[in-house]
Amino acid sequence: MRVTQMMLGSMLTSDLQSVQSQMLQVQQQLSSGHQIIQPSDNPVGTENVLNWQSAIDQNTQYQSNAQNATGWLQSTDSALQSAIGLVQQVRTLAVSTSTGTLTTAEYQAISEQVASLQASLVTVGNTKVGDHYLFNGDQTATAPFTQSGSTVTFAGGSGNQMREVSPGMSVQANIGGSVFNAAFTAMTNMLGYLSSPTTADQVTQTVGGTPSALSQLDTALNNLTNADGQAGAQLQQAQHAQSLLTNLGQSLQQLQAGTLDANLPQAVVSLQELQVSYQSALAVGAQLIQPTLAKYLP
Repeated sequence: MRVTQMMLGSMLTSDLQSVQSQMLQVQQQLSSGHQIIQPSDNPVGTENVLNWQSAIDQNTQYQSNAQNATGWLQSTDSALQSAIGLVQQVRTLAVSTSTGTLTTAEYQAISEQVASLQASLVTVGNTKVGDHYLFNGDQTATAPFTQSGSTVTFAGGSGNQMREVSPGMSVQANIGGSVFNAAFTAMTNMLGYLSSPTTADQVTQTVGGTPSALSQLDTALNNLTNADGQAGAQLQQAQHAQSLLTNLGQSLQQLQAGTLDANLPQAVVSLQELQVSYQSALAVGAQLIQPTLAKYLP
């Protein structure tokens, strides 16, 4: 079969288009950093990349949940530590009344200090993270404690703030506000006792079977300390989950990158080889398709 100029031109054009297509693909890999530009480049790899991306997205959400729980519990721990400190100060004032030698003015001064500490404890009990109150269970938009005179009322929010950190596993991010109730009761009673020197001994002594304010403060301190220990345990759980999720996220990213990311040094070499091939094809084509005298004869 005679090979015509038209056939040579067609073959050359086809070869050049093929090389151009490969060059374009490699250039896209270099510009995007990905070896899969479209699903048809690697159908199986594309499916794997999509599955890993779904896992990465889910892991990112779990990390966010664990981070949120960590933030809540760190704030909770700090608030409880402050509450313990305030109640300890009140207890110290209670002990100072046990001498039995205080004047009415001195009782009044202690009463004012206790009232100030009680107001500070209300502020601690109403601690917020962002727009959410820490100690009112699932009623985070409502302040858990309100004060009227020396009486503090708990809103009674219940329910736990749970943060899912893996399929079927959640971390509790809060401590119930009822843990403050004993402290507020003790302070209210102490303020009542201090208002009259005749009942001031009830600050430190059990009278008529009624626990002293000092005894009530000890109970309150025990409650707050136990709650702080619980918050610490929950915080460790959240931080551990956060660490595991971070490591898992890195592993998933590496798996996805192994399929999706281009080998840039290899892509550069491939592009250079294709460019050489393209230039060579042009040079060969220029030699093969030469105008002849016969082309111009009638």
